[in-house]
Amino acid sequence: MATPFIHSNGTIPQIDFGTSQGGVISLTAVDGTANETITLPPESCGLMGVIFQQLDSKVVSNTTAETSQLGTGGADDTKIIPANMAQAGQCYFIRLSGFISSTGTPTGTLRIKMGSTNLVVSGPTTLPSGLTNAFVETVFHLTVRSTGALGTVIGQGHTKLIVGALGTTYNRQLTMTAPATIDFTVDQAIDVTYQWGTADPANSLTITNSMIQVAR
Repeated sequence: MATPFIHSNGTIPQIDFGTSQGGVISLTAVDGTANETITLPPESCGLMGVIFQQLDSKVVSNTTAETSQLGTGGADDTKIIPANMAQAGQCYFIRLSGFISSTGTPTGTLRIKMGSTNLVVSGPTTLPSGLTNAFVETVFHLTVRSTGALGTVIGQGHTKLIVGALGTTYNRQLTMTAPATIDFTVDQAIDVTYQWGTADPANSLTITNSMIQVAR
């Protein structure tokens, strides 16, 4: 009977998914007589699970410049799909939540991006008057249909804005009517941006929570 392989500390071998170097499996026989390290190329692994969670609050305020809504993640977090790591059928779930305030009725434009490509441009949309710390949430589901230099993706989603004590809800559609072409032979960063139509200190969007999750 073959001797089972485990880590020298007795734990079950684990594959380090989701790095640009691919996966690494370290195996050691129970009796210590054999050991082996297997390195898997990136295209054999792919990203998996939650790859990004922000650890701070990201504020977009008093500017008309297009600005990322995603904050800073941990040391192992990434918003980047490394070159040649995408796989057909991968699904990326993007979720952001926080609160928004405004003066008057400014406009806002939201973009879902992969690298320099705009997957969705929503707006400029006029906001309800005089928001004060109103709950806001963005959800987007993105699927890789094909890979390579002429890879394709398509996704759908929405934003939700809840205003006032009685919870009046406003929804914004984030719709892709056709796949977008993405070059997956190079790194591609996932981003969600916001752009105010008017710069004012009272026009402020704060994202307190964001997450990118990958399923296959």
